[in-house]
Amino acid sequence: VSRLKYRHPHRYRQLINSDDFAEQRSDIWILDRVIGSLDRQSHNILVRVPVSGITGAQLIPIDQDLTFPPVRHYRPLSRVQMYLPSRICRGTYSRLCALVENPVELRNAIAPFLSDPEIQAALERTADTAAIVQDTVNARGVGNTFFAEPKLSGAPRGPSV
Repeated sequence: VSRLKYRHPHRYRQLINSDDFAEQRSDIWILDRVIGSLDRQSHNILVRVPVSGITGAQLIPIDQDLTFPPVRHYRPLSRVQMYLPSRICRGTYSRLCALVENPVELRNAIAPFLSDPEIQAALERTADTAAIVQDTVNARGVGNTFFAEPKLSGAPRGPSV
């Protein structure tokens, strides 16, 4: 993202002001909360931009080296990661809730790569993240928490959580 900002400032402004960018960024925020990413910054999010313009651009989170700490609560190096985005994707929140309701799925997916404390912390962060979103729904209402439903169905956006 940071390279686009300096090499193509017009396209960068188009991207960051788009609803698509905001939705994908909120998905990455949820992903980072679940995996306990300690250092998400603009320079470790790749942007795949179609030749035709910004429409259809994809954000791709990279550099997951500092992830899955074996603790439930952690302090990210980037302040941006600490705050709930202004809106959340309803579909991503639904998938997050499904993981909370069936933690075996998440546990089985990450067990070959992580220790028991890292897995337990990831499960706790998943539940905590779902609770943060639910508290926000309770405080602000559904319409002020989630992005509007897309008018047309399209390709999936952002990372799957």
